[in-house]
Amino acid sequence: MHNTDLLIIAGEPSGDMHAAKLVQELRSTQPHLEISAMGGDQLAAAGAHIIVDCKELAVVGAIEVLKAWRQIRSAFQTIKNHILEQKPKTVILVDYPGFNIRMAKFAKQHNCRVVYYISPQVWAWNQRRVHKLKKWVDVMAVIFPFEVTFFKQFNIDAKFVGHPLAEKPLCPLTPDEAKKKLNLSNNNPVIALIPGSRNSEVHTLLPALLDAAKQLYATNPSLQFILPKANSIDSTWLKEQLATCSVPIKVTTEDRYTSMQAADIAIAASGTVTLELALLEKPMIIIYKTNPITFWLGKKVIKLKFLGLPNIIAGKSIVPELLQSKMTAENISQQTQSLLTHSTLYTAQKNALAEIHHHLKDEDNKTSLCSLI
Repeated sequence: MHNTDLLIIAGEPSGDMHAAKLVQELRSTQPHLEISAMGGDQLAAAGAHIIVDCKELAVVGAIEVLKAWRQIRSAFQTIKNHILEQKPKTVILVDYPGFNIRMAKFAKQHNCRVVYYISPQVWAWNQRRVHKLKKWVDVMAVIFPFEVTFFKQFNIDAKFVGHPLAEKPLCPLTPDEAKKKLNLSNNNPVIALIPGSRNSEVHTLLPALLDAAKQLYATNPSLQFILPKANSIDSTWLKEQLATCSVPIKVTTEDRYTSMQAADIAIAASGTVTLELALLEKPMIIIYKTNPITFWLGKKVIKLKFLGLPNIIAGKSIVPELLQSKMTAENISQQTQSLLTHSTLYTAQKNALAEIHHHLKDEDNKTSLCSLI
């Protein structure tokens, strides 16, 4: 039995990564801290005791959540039992709002201090959740500076803790060094195909990416294609899909930032990866497609003009977004070709992405995350 000082709840790969960094930092000053978690490989490697593996829980959209409901319900009950038995002093919720906002209520009702790290995007949609956060969360540890202002209007204690990706360079290698490490030529453009980390989105997006690669390769056989593989994606399935594609595509399992750094252009699923690419100043095309009902419901409640994080942070369109019916192989190929052939377009996007890092690293107004726990 593990007595717990902290319970961390992360439900998807990006949350697992950010929470793991927090655990490493906490353990550097408090090595005997007992930390349990719902998480994945990275939290486990950082030394957290995993009580629920989050691999099967990383789904997006109403229809997709229904399909995974049994696993989600089981995980929720396991966490509730852990809180009742172990009585953790602090519960740290990491993103994953559908699950974690409900868990905030349970944890607070059972005398836990509740810290929410990486806020639900209530500024974008479902703003009524703000009132639940006010009631059940002690402090919001937010990663976008504008979120402090947003929560302040509801009298919610919010501290900007800096974006975890902006704290230090994501990759120590230059683009040329990254290409060399992956045995790629420095003389020919490298296109990164990044269909995401969730199985549901990869199954939806990969076929169009492979078809786009065929079209681009037919036009320019000197192009080099890489596909950084997320650990959550089944290797056998991926190999079967690539076997149907006539284009040579290198699957990279190196540190994913090495793969991103090697790219000249990325075609990426909407999500955290687009922010990582922005911080590496990699021109990109953002793609996204989900169940039509899920998307229709989303459009009814989302209050933003953009879906991609680089565009949301910039407050304007700096990266092309191909969503739903526009997410076709033809459109992906055309947008990629434009970046390849128009240097002014390529440079303009690269410069706009360079400004994003400045927005996310405001040292003067940043609070240490560890100090809130």
